[in-house]
Amino acid sequence: MDPFKVHIRTYEGECGFGPSEEILCGPAEIDNVSLRTFFSKQGAAAARSCERFLSLWEDKDHQNVMTPGACVAFSPLAALPVGLLQSLDAYINDQGENVSVKTVVAAAVVWTAGGGIDVCISRLLAGKDHLTGMIMDVAATQVLNSMHRILRRLVKRESVRRFALYPVQEYLPGTGGEGLEHIPWLITMTGADNELEVSVQKSMMRPIRSRCSVMLLAEGPPDIDLADLRCEPCSGERCLYRQIGGCQLP
Repeated sequence: MDPFKVHIRTYEGECGFGPSEEILCGPAEIDNVSLRTFFSKQGAAAARSCERFLSLWEDKDHQNVMTPGACVAFSPLAALPVGLLQSLDAYINDQGENVSVKTVVAAAVVWTAGGGIDVCISRLLAGKDHLTGMIMDVAATQVLNSMHRILRRLVKRESVRRFALYPVQEYLPGTGGEGLEHIPWLITMTGADNELEVSVQKSMMRPIRSRCSVMLLAEGPPDIDLADLRCEPCSGERCLYRQIGGCQLP
């Protein structure tokens, strides 16, 4: 895949957010090895579906339907809505950590694989080769996970450069159905509604293959790396996404 564009905004006080900067990141990747390994064990028909998927995925015309992009907004905590601050505090307490007292800046992040992949997956799922559509769905999840890791590194780099701070905790609204009410605000705050055409419809982000998070920034130590989070509820080894590398858990 090609590198994807990230739009970065910084809060400038009473004037709100300043103009966005554009940075190229990536590219996001999928794990072809894990896909082949898993489906080769599921029988000849599954292996053939996997190879059909990989041919589709690597085809130049198919790559053009992928329009990944991201938006990042740096903001002081004081500029965040009270409800979001309460959710952040509750999340931190659940993790057994106390970073809010020394945190002064948050980085809101919204990213998407684009709407074209949603159409492609729906078409495959509605056709005769349902399994190829499922594999495409897992691959799109892998793309989102890859983008997430890339964006964490970007936020860390920019946080150090701009504020001499580091990401110390991350909250993902919508995980386990909690915090869905914050997603529309984060989309607007980051400018993802205009830059990426991301929205919320019927409590779901659109395009469907989209995500958002809030990273809390604080003073060091510099070797902190945010950990991948378990889905809630998680079905562990029974989850197809986890089995073939689509889950964020190793």
